[in-house]
Amino acid sequence: MSCVDPAHQLPDFDDGIISADELDEELADWSGGISRLRGQQFSLAWLGEEEADAAHKEHGWMID
Repeated sequence: MSCVDPAHQLPDFDDGIISADELDEELADWSGGISRLRGQQFSLAWLGEEEADAAHKEHGWMID
């Protein structure tokens, strides 16, 4: 997860491990465009291939 809004800071590092008991809820959140991290709720924007490529170039993210 990367935040592109300079006015909004993400919490410190989180390992992102999701337990099996929480997986269904996490996937439902993602499908609904929501991510929760350390008590905060964030909206997700799923990008198409061209948008993702442009974001990678703009923000310097690595492409796997």
